[in-house]
Amino acid sequence: MKAPTSRVYAFAIVTMGAALHAFEQLAKSPDPSVGWFLYAMTPYAICVLVILLGKSGIPGAVGVSIAFALDLITHNDVFGCVPGRGVEV
Repeated sequence: MKAPTSRVYAFAIVTMGAALHAFEQLAKSPDPSVGWFLYAMTPYAICVLVILLGKSGIPGAVGVSIAFALDLITHNDVFGCVPGRGVEV
């Protein structure tokens, strides 16, 4: 049975979100924390539940896309390369 495209897309975005937060915790954080990683992954976990329990993968895919977009914006604001802006780590 072939998985719907929206679900495949959503799980790909969840994987990228997990990679982004793992990078932030392991490479950018002075003291990595599993708790903060799990906290950051909470929106993705909720969307995965919506995907798995729902008949359509579209609501979960939209939720995951919004969560990932906001995470990318936040990552850029905190770890961006613009001098005088963001945290210098």
